[in-house]
Formats: sequence, structure tokens, C-alpha cells
Amino acid sequence: MILPADRQAFITHLPPLSSPPLPNSATGWQDADFHKPIITIGAPWTNANPCNNRVRELADILVEEVEKAGGKAFVAGTPVISDG
Repeated sequence: MILPADRQAFITHLPPLSSPPLPNSATGWQDADFHKPIITIGAPWTNANPCNNRVRELADILVEEVEKAGGKAFVAGTPVISDG
């Protein structure tokens, strides 16, 4: 499969007969969100380790800033490492 130069367009601009991106629509995304730059924020957060508690708050701040700048933030969990 050959991907277009603009990979985001390949993902977000669907052919007319295809189904909408339902998983994201179900989480509150609007149609207009799929035409914004989508920025993934990796957040190694868990409530199981106190050393990682602040990461969720930092991710929330990043989401606000990305959306203020006209993008759409997509938070993705990453592996969590604990030192205790």
C-alpha cells in the first residue's frame, strides 16, 4: 500500500462511501475535529504508582494548549516505569 505524502489526510479525509471514524466520534469528537492537526500526547500515567501521579495533570495542560492553538489533542497511554 502506498501512503500519500500527507499521512494525516490519509487517515482523516475518508472517501465519500466509507463509514465515519466512529470510535473517536463516540468519545466526543466533532466532524470539524477531523480537519484539525491531530497531536498525540504520550502520557505514562497510572494511579498505581505515586511517582507518576503528576503526569496526568501535565497531559491535561498539554491538551488545553494544543486545542487553544487550533489542534486536536489525542492522549495515548504509554508504558509506565516505577522506581518504587
